[in-house]
Amino acid sequence: MRIELIHPMIIHFPIVLLISLVFVDTIFVSRGDRLEAGSAVGNASAVLALAAGVSAILAFMFGDQAYDVAVAAAKAPKDMLEIHQELGTFTAFAIAAWAAIRSGLWWKKVALGKGLAFSIVGVEFALTAAILATAWFGGELVYSYGVAVAS
Repeated sequence: MRIELIHPMIIHFPIVLLISLVFVDTIFVSRGDRLEAGSAVGNASAVLALAAGVSAILAFMFGDQAYDVAVAAAKAPKDMLEIHQELGTFTAFAIAAWAAIRSGLWWKKVALGKGLAFSIVGVEFALTAAILATAWFGGELVYSYGVAVAS
């Protein structure tokens, strides 16, 4: 199996997990439910955040390998590849950091008031915007330039 093909298989996990996290947290916070440890919603939310963080780091690791292959193949402009790589690196580490924060809040059983809960949702919307921007550039590389597509 070509190593550069693993990134596109894995990258859909953090995208879906993060979007699911935003939906879950938005719905339940707007209903007044608590996102803290011990509640079913809080536990599910923490698991989604952690899974998004782990899968984002895996996607980053394989994306770094795919970047090297794409640069060598010279199918796409290097600046486009670099934009996608830089956005992907920032986004992966931001999601991983957020996963660590959310896991820490859950582990320490920190009580999350309404203000903090809405702030959590705000951060997750920002992370979702970052991952969707990264995905758009990734899609451009594949569909406009044929990166990682056999010729």
